[in-house]
Amino acid sequence: MYDEFIEDTLQQPDEVYKDTDEEGDIILTYIKAHELNGISFYYFCVCMKYEKALKEGIETLLPIITFPSLDGEIYDIYKRGVKVTGPLKN
Repeated sequence: MYDEFIEDTLQQPDEVYKDTDEEGDIILTYIKAHELNGISFYYFCVCMKYEKALKEGIETLLPIITFPSLDGEIYDIYKRGVKVTGPLKN
């Protein structure tokens, strides 16, 4: 039911966070607010950066997990690491 939001979240995220896991892998979390049937929610795409680009000059990401949530606490949990893009906090 929410698969249609994956591409938009990855192509035009509101925020992207970059972190490194215990094994040194780069993890990128894409977050975007969406609306469906009058209900607003966050959509999360947690991806791992693939070391070898499939095409020259194009970054390759492997989705680990994607999911929607209405919970602001989930949002706070997943916005970890260095903010790569999105509105800056004052």
